[in-house]
Amino acid sequence: MSAQKTLHPFNWKTLEMYLVAIILGGLAGWGYWWTSQQTDYVSGGITRVESLDLSDAIARLNSSLPAELAALVIVQPQTYWVSISNQQEQLLPQPLSVEAQASPAVMLTEAMEMLLAGSVKIDDAFTAIPKNTQLLSLTTNSRGIYVNLSQEFTYGGGSSSMIYRVAQVIYTATSLDPNAKVYLSVAGHLIDDAHPLGGEGLVLEQPVTRQSFAKEFSF
Repeated sequence: MSAQKTLHPFNWKTLEMYLVAIILGGLAGWGYWWTSQQTDYVSGGITRVESLDLSDAIARLNSSLPAELAALVIVQPQTYWVSISNQQEQLLPQPLSVEAQASPAVMLTEAMEMLLAGSVKIDDAFTAIPKNTQLLSLTTNSRGIYVNLSQEFTYGGGSSSMIYRVAQVIYTATSLDPNAKVYLSVAGHLIDDAHPLGGEGLVLEQPVTRQSFAKEFSF
């Protein structure tokens, strides 16, 4: 009598993990390709740079997945740096490797400290953030992300520098969630009408999101 083989029960969790791995592999390549393309276009006399980075792509993927699968997708923080291409300034993301089990606040704190330290590893990219700027605090709650920087953040530079240094902070702070709200302060004071940023007097409508910042500054 021939021996019968016993089939192992189908493991849905294993299948889910394989699917997520395949999706993220393709997504990472797709996101990198789009970021590297940096398509320029002109609208209303303003030249803009349209880029799609990995955090945006993963956020879109998460919103379309069932909760069980979305929980398996781990988003790593990114720091953002300034680059100039075809005489157009733009932001480029630099993925940051951190402990996967760390809290969002810890991940973002590490990313922000690396940003302020100027730890850029992208060719021909730089920072608009003044040297010696310190992170005084970074906290998160249900309302948003609270970033408090030292007074050095206000030093030097013209309007373009002010806009891009703020953009670097906003995009880095929202790299785990591109739709998050950010409350940006200097020495404990929100950057607003009462406390504009630097001699250029840059004012932010708090809280700030990527979308509101891009709209307000034609970014």
